[in-house]
Amino acid sequence: MCSFIKNNNIFKLSKIEKSILDWIKKNNLIIFTIFIIIIALYARLKLYDFYTPDYNGIEIWFNHFKNNGGLLALNNPIGDYNTPYLILLSLLSYLPFKQIYIVKIMLTIFDIFLAISASMLTYEIMKSNKNHKYYSLLTFMIVFISPLVIFNSAFWGQCDALYSAFALLSIYFLLKNKFTLAFLFLGISLAFKLQAIFILPVFIILYFEKRKFSVLNFILLLIPNLILSLPALILGMPINYWLKIYFNQIESYQMLTLNFINIYKLFPNYSDYLRDFGIIFALLICFIVLFVILNKKINWNKEKIISLTLWFTIVLTYVLPSMHERYLFLGEVLAISYYICHKKNLFILIFIIINSFITYTNYLTNSIVSINIVFLSLLYLVSIVYFSKNIFFNIIEEDNS
Repeated sequence: MCSFIKNNNIFKLSKIEKSILDWIKKNNLIIFTIFIIIIALYARLKLYDFYTPDYNGIEIWFNHFKNNGGLLALNNPIGDYNTPYLILLSLLSYLPFKQIYIVKIMLTIFDIFLAISASMLTYEIMKSNKNHKYYSLLTFMIVFISPLVIFNSAFWGQCDALYSAFALLSIYFLLKNKFTLAFLFLGISLAFKLQAIFILPVFIILYFEKRKFSVLNFILLLIPNLILSLPALILGMPINYWLKIYFNQIESYQMLTLNFINIYKLFPNYSDYLRDFGIIFALLICFIVLFVILNKKINWNKEKIISLTLWFTIVLTYVLPSMHERYLFLGEVLAISYYICHKKNLFILIFIIINSFITYTNYLTNSIVSINIVFLSLLYLVSIVYFSKNIFFNIIEEDNS
């Protein structure tokens, strides 16, 4: 008996079991992706009942639409978000479910859209790599399960995933040289959040450098906002209100920084002089980069375009005043795709995560993380300078050696 047990398997692998194991091995990436999606959805579900100060404001807007006829309430606008998002809230107000669940489920859908857009961007950048499908799925998983992405939507109740998804798609079509679609998607992104403007300098630089699209393409940036806002304008939203939404947003925040860790952590938080100087300095940086690039012969490829896009997103949020905690959200997702594609400059992704984690924590928990913010701001500046050196050495010097 002992010999039988020692030399033979009591239970042999059946054909069905072998087929199942073969199928699992062949589809392990898809199975793992589904597992990640389930975990990420569960994490979001556990956060749906949390109310934050920002979400309390959104609840007031939602109830305004619910109690005043949904879409019909757009003739008496409320809130400081642009019209397309208010239209979304007015449409959701017709649903007979708990309000916070309605909004946060919508935001979860935006997160899925964001992860898909990021994976498409990775797919396009790595198309020549035989493992490009693997890296594309990896991007989807990391973005969708990212704690910062989960906190932004499911906990905070913010819609940054929506504008960021359209911004990523605009870059995706820019890399594919489908310029009309690139401008239209950037226009849609701008229609939801002004922060999409951080990547606009890349479009301007490529207009001068590639010369493959007309200056008239920039007019396309305005069309999506008009089309998406038409229902509200038809229903009586004052045109003056619609035109001034973003200007009013800019004027309503006079602080140099709203919890965001950038250069203004080194100064007192109120200064009209520094605020104006910061805007001028940001424009000056854009002009200097354009001037330097125009005077170099550069062989543009996908890596250089995505590197420059990430650089502008990071640098402009660091030098512009009145930056909120969430204004580097697009940079967070871009940095994930960038690192997966290039396997370099990991430090900048780490600093973005640290920056966002601290600012998110300070706001969402109403507490201050025990760390020297001034020191962190200077350390972040050093990392940006080093990242700039790496990026521009790759973009400029490599093709002029």
